[in-house]
Amino acid sequence: MKTQSKSVPVFVAIAFMTFALVWMLNPMAQPTNAANPNLAPEAAAPWTVQGNSISARSFLGTTNNKALIVKVNNQRVLKLEPKTTSPNIIGGYKDNVVTSGAYGATIGGGGAAGWTNGVTDNYGTVGGGYNNQAGNNNSDPADASYATVGGGISNKAAARYTVIGGGFYNTASGDYATVAGGNSNTANNSATVGGGYSNNADGFYAAIPGGYDNGANGYYSFAAGRRAKASNQGCFVWGDATDADITCNTDNRWRIRASGGVYFYSSSDLSTGSYLAAGSGSWSSVSDRQLKNNFAPTDGREVLARLTQIPIATWNYKTQDASIRHIGPTAQDFYTAFAVGEDDTHISTVDADGVALAAIQGLYEIVREKDKQIAALETRVAALEKGTPRETTANDDSLAFAVPFSIPLASLLTAAALATGVGLGRYVQRKKQK
Repeated sequence: MKTQSKSVPVFVAIAFMTFALVWMLNPMAQPTNAANPNLAPEAAAPWTVQGNSISARSFLGTTNNKALIVKVNNQRVLKLEPKTTSPNIIGGYKDNVVTSGAYGATIGGGGAAGWTNGVTDNYGTVGGGYNNQAGNNNSDPADASYATVGGGISNKAAARYTVIGGGFYNTASGDYATVAGGNSNTANNSATVGGGYSNNADGFYAAIPGGYDNGANGYYSFAAGRRAKASNQGCFVWGDATDADITCNTDNRWRIRASGGVYFYSSSDLSTGSYLAAGSGSWSSVSDRQLKNNFAPTDGREVLARLTQIPIATWNYKTQDASIRHIGPTAQDFYTAFAVGEDDTHISTVDADGVALAAIQGLYEIVREKDKQIAALETRVAALEKGTPRETTANDDSLAFAVPFSIPLASLLTAAALATGVGLGRYVQRKKQK
C-alpha cells in the first residue's frame, strides 16, 4: 500500500508536465489573449524556431514605449527605439548611438570599441564602417537633418542634406555638400569633392573631381589634378603632376598647366585639330598633305591685288576696353575677297596665313620683274657713261626711248641744269613784271 500510494503522485506529475509541454508548443491549444482581444489568437503563444503560422494581425515586437533589443552571444546587435515621429534603427556595435532627441535615424552596422558610429540629427544615416557621424552633434537635432555617411572611417557629414560616400577622414560641413570618398577631403556650401586626397571645395557650387591638394574656393569654380587653386568665381584650373601651385585669381578664367603639351582634336578619329607643344608659345594646326583634298592653284598676283582692296584698320573688340587695340580686316571683307573659311564672321588663322603667303609670292614675282628692268636700266646708264652707243631690240622694254648717238653723261647733265636755270629765270622775271 505504501508503494502504490507513492506511485500515484509521480504518474500524475508526469502526465501534467506532458500536457503542459504540448500546450506550450501548440498555439492552437491556447486561448485568446483576454487582456487584449484585438491581438491575433496566436499572440499569447511562444514564437518557435521551427516556423510559425500567423495571421494578418500578427507581429513580432513590443506593445509599449520601450526599445526592442536583439542580441547575439549576449551582445547587442540591433536596437529599435520607438519615437513618436519616426523610430530609430541602431545596428552594429553595441555602443553605436543615436543622440537623445533625434528621430528617424539609421545606423546600419559597423562600429568598434572606441570607434563607434553615431547619428546626432533627425533622419541621419550611417551605413557602416566605424567612427562615422551623421549630424553636427550640437544641442539642436534638427539643424543638420538628413545627413548621410555610407561607410569608411572617421567621416563626418555635419550639415543638412550632406553626403559622404566613404573613404577616410572626410568632412561635409555645409548644407548640400558632398564628398564621394578619398582621404582627408572637405566640402562646404553645396560643393562637391569626388575623391582624391587633401582636397577642399569651399566655394558655393564648386567642384573637385579628384587629385591631390586642390582647392575650389570661388563660386562655381573647378579644380583638378595636383595643387590646382581656383580662388575666384568661375575659375577653371587644371594642374599637371608638377609639385607647384597653379592659381586662378581672376573671375571666370581658365588656367591649365600641361607641361607635356596641350592637344585639341575636332574629329572623332583624332586626325584634325591643334596643339601647343611642350614648352612652346604658339599653336600648331594640322597641315598634313595626306589629310587634305581638292587642291586648286592660286594666282599670287591676283591674291595680292584683292588684298590691297581690303580695308585694314585698327580697332577694339566691344567686349574689351577701347585702349586695347588690334589691327586687321573684318571677317566680312575677308570672306568677300577670298571666299574661304567656315563663314563670314570668323577668320581662320590657316586662311589668313595662306592669303599672306600667296600675296608674298605674287609680290615676289613683281619684284623679280622690276629687278630685271632695273638691271637693264643700269646697263644702259653704264653704256651712256662710257659713250658707247647701244640700240634697243624689239624685246627690250626697259626704256621707252633709245639714244642712237653717243652723248657724254656730263654734257647731258650740264644741258639739263642750264635749261632748268633758264626756266627759273624767266619765271622770276614774269613775277616781277606782275
